[in-house]
Amino acid sequence: MTDGKKAWLVALEEKLAGMGGRFPPRPGGRGASSAELETFETTHGVALPADYREMLETLGNGPPGLLPLHRWDDALQDRAPLSAPSLLSPGKAFDDYGDDEPAQGTIALTSGNPRAVLVVSGEHRGQVFYVDLDDYEVDLVEHASGRSATVGEWYGAWLDATAPGASPWSDRRVLGEGLLGDTSTLAAVLADPLTPPSRRAKALVSLTERPTLDAATVAEVRRSFASEDATVRAEALACTARHDAEFFVATLPRILGSDTDTKVRKRASDLIDRLPTAMQREALEIVLDDASDALVFSALRRLIASWPSELAQYALRAGVRRGADARRLLLQAMTKAGDASCVPALVDALDDLRAPVRVDAARALYDVDRARWFSELARRSETDPDPSVRKRFEDQIAKARQELHEPET
Repeated sequence: MTDGKKAWLVALEEKLAGMGGRFPPRPGGRGASSAELETFETTHGVALPADYREMLETLGNGPPGLLPLHRWDDALQDRAPLSAPSLLSPGKAFDDYGDDEPAQGTIALTSGNPRAVLVVSGEHRGQVFYVDLDDYEVDLVEHASGRSATVGEWYGAWLDATAPGASPWSDRRVLGEGLLGDTSTLAAVLADPLTPPSRRAKALVSLTERPTLDAATVAEVRRSFASEDATVRAEALACTARHDAEFFVATLPRILGSDTDTKVRKRASDLIDRLPTAMQREALEIVLDDASDALVFSALRRLIASWPSELAQYALRAGVRRGADARRLLLQAMTKAGDASCVPALVDALDDLRAPVRVDAARALYDVDRARWFSELARRSETDPDPSVRKRFEDQIAKARQELHEPET
């Protein structure tokens, strides 16, 4: 301790001192006085949690980056007494609260959405929740050791997570959806076979944010792919994409080929953009064989944007041939590219079972290889199974001959 201050408060002061001018000074430049806090408590009929009270007195009202105490009700939708027990609970949504005010009994700590709140009345007094103000879904801030996380621990982690240049890699509200604690404690959560899936997933969220992981922890993350819980598998994918990218790409065909949860496969596809650039193309091409037409379309669009010289190769993939939207997207790209290497793929598309695809293929072939277009459409204007397509082909040939001043035979 320093000057009688508790060690955790000293640690927070040192952390803030190392952040220079990140936060503007509060008016008055001092913490809350005991008299001010007692007045607040008397007015609202509550006793502030001791560690939060100490933060207000020592670090400022409110502590740097947090809301001042007079904005305690920023998370409320309707006016509710602070002394009313908090009803927030993980697993609840807005409709589960009936006519009650979901955020009653809480003090708003941060602005924005989701918003961090401190419970001051009720079962979870002294604990921090993240509250989505649109639907009132909540996440409880927990420690990996299994004990409740204090508001001081949350604040220290919040300062790190919100520092300039430290945006969470997974773009998630990581302090609520993850667990507080060091890497070894988080790895122990994964190693324990009795860990519930919800905590296992939260440990993976936090491990994803770490700058590096040791080999033993990476091995525990890999074992999480065997979980029966889809959320655990999805978070294991995110953690692997950041810390074990080669394994992520190597395991991608198995995930896409055997995981029955569409959300897991979509998460895998979305994570590809976070891989090193050299690995992205290989991973996206793997997605082109997925059973989901939506995932194939998304991957193809990204490939066309970044690697447009390989259009003919994309045409060979099973997912592209199967999905009408993906195939038409590729045909449009081939039209713009005007690359002669695409001609075999365009001729192949003229035999597609879907009339709109055949029409698009003819349009692209016209722009890429006019002579081949004449020979193919001359035959297909007589053999295409759709009368409207045959008529379209006949009209296009007649128009092209007129433009070329070529007499009909």
